Amino acid sequence: VSGVNFTVQDPTSLVASARDAALANAKSKAEQMAGQLQVTLGKPILVTETSGDYPLTVARGMGGGAVAEQAAAPSISAGSFAVSVSVQIVYEIR
Repeated sequence: VSGVNFTVQDPTSLVASARDAALANAKSKAEQMAGQLQVTLGKPILVTETSGDYPLTVARGMGGGAVAEQAAAPSISAGSFAVSVSVQIVYEIR
C-alpha cells in the first residue's frame, strides 16, 4: 500500500452544485462587463465546461522489508476532497 485516498462515492450532486455556481458566476461577470461596455447580452452561443474531482493523498505508506516490521504504523491525517467545475460562455452582444 502506497497511500490512502478519500473520495465521495457518488459526486454527481456535488458536480451539479458546482456547475450551477459556475454558470451563475459566469453570467454575473458577463452582465457586469456588458454594463460597462454599454451593450446587452443576447443568448449564449457557446458553452464549454471542464470539471473534475480531485482526491488528495492524505498519508503515504512506509517502505517494505524488515524495516516495515520494526516501524510504527503510519498515522492518517484528515484530508480534503475538492470538486470543481469551470465554464466558459460566449454570448451574443446586442
